[in-house]
Amino acid sequence: LGGSALPIYHKFIQQAKKLNPTYLSMIVPARWYSGGRGLDQFRIEMLEDSRLRIIHDYPNSADCFPGVEIKGGVCYFLWDKSHSDECQIVTHRGQEIVSEATRPLLEPGADTLIRYNEAIPILRKVRSRQEPSFAGIVSANDPFGFDVRVPGSYKRIKPKFTLIPFEEAVKLFYAG
Repeated sequence: LGGSALPIYHKFIQQAKKLNPTYLSMIVPARWYSGGRGLDQFRIEMLEDSRLRIIHDYPNSADCFPGVEIKGGVCYFLWDKSHSDECQIVTHRGQEIVSEATRPLLEPGADTLIRYNEAIPILRKVRSRQEPSFAGIVSANDPFGFDVRVPGSYKRIKPKFTLIPFEEAVKLFYAG
């Protein structure tokens, strides 16, 4: 059950914000950066919240909690009611700070937090060429476009397709 359980940590953050604090700081799994597993709306709320002042990111949770594995790492943040600007993002590896930048949480056209500060100038350079995005072609969960699910559910549906072989076709094996 542990690996398949839906997260609830975001509900604590949402409830804490409803208390209208001056400051809020929590340490949570960093999986919210990319959403999924019921975190999509929460991710949007966090990334559009200009009151997030600082995020300390530990991609390897053992750097923060030795001997503990939390997939996706952990982060702690400072939410400041009076702050309304970009966020300082500090990345830790081992006992070192390996990156630090003050920047928007969302890059234009992005819907997830780009975790590594070093990737921002690369992304901006690639986007400056105004070529179609590879993201429109593939995804991590569905690299070939065959992962069809019941609307509003995690239940998979075997896709409907016809097999029309052609010369030099690559065989596709699918398990649903």
